[in-house]
Order: sequence, then structure tokens, then C-alpha cells
Amino acid sequence: MQTFGDFLGFNPHCHIFVTDGCFYGNKGMFRVAPPLELKKLEAIFQHKVFKMLLNKGKIAKEMIAMLSTWRHSRFHVFCGNHIASPAFRMQNTP
Repeated sequence: MQTFGDFLGFNPHCHIFVTDGCFYGNKGMFRVAPPLELKKLEAIFQHKVFKMLLNKGKIAKEMIAMLSTWRHSRFHVFCGNHIASPAFRMQNTP
């Protein structure tokens, strides 16, 4: 969890590396997951964060309702470039 931005103002955010698939079978085959629908993922993330804050008494339902009307919710999911080793690319390239 990082809590500051470029100007050292309070700006809590997370940087997370997540695999885009999984290994399976006895030979360690890798299956790539289907692409994520980022807008749906953002909505789920926003809902979970608001629910957690509400359950902990850190936010009121009225504040959630007001924040939910904002055009820019400040919740954002970014899916960048895939990272793979050259050996993995060579073994799994058709």
C-alpha cells in the first residue's frame, strides 16, 4: 500500500502484480486466463472498499451515496504489459 503521490499529498493506492493464468497438469502447462473486464473489476473493487469502510464505521451510507455519483470515482484498475521470461516465450510459442 502506497499512501503518497508525486507531491507527497495523501493518496492511498495499491500496486499489485497478478498472474494472468495458472499452471496445471503433471507437465506444468500454463493456461492464460481470458482478458479481464476492467470496468467491472473497478466496480467490484469500489463496492468491496466501501463495504469494508462502512462495516468498520469509517464512512456513512450518505457519504458512499455521494461519492458514488462522482464522474471520476478515483477507483481505477490498470492492466499493463504482460511480463514473461524469454525462455517461457520460446517454450510456449506456437
